[in-house]
Amino acid sequence: MGSLKPNDYGLFDMQGNVREWCQERYVSYSGSLGLVSEDREDNVSLRDSVRRLLRGGSFDTQSSNVRSAFRASYRPSVRCFAIGFRPSRTYP
Repeated sequence: MGSLKPNDYGLFDMQGNVREWCQERYVSYSGSLGLVSEDREDNVSLRDSVRRLLRGGSFDTQSSNVRSAFRASYRPSVRCFAIGFRPSRTYP
């Protein structure tokens, strides 16, 4: 941990340990090629009926999916050894 230099956002060592919970709800991307879709942070209260976004891959993920663009979703109550979160920002 911490053996690589941080990226432009001050984050480091982000891939391959666990899939990471994100703040926003999961929504499907547009099916049209060429259209840009973006994840938007939201303030909606957590409810188990609303799936939340996961990014990245974990140690048990196929190597082609160990990247920040990989997306999945689960209900907030799901617990798994391959899902977590990681606050890892460098502050001056």
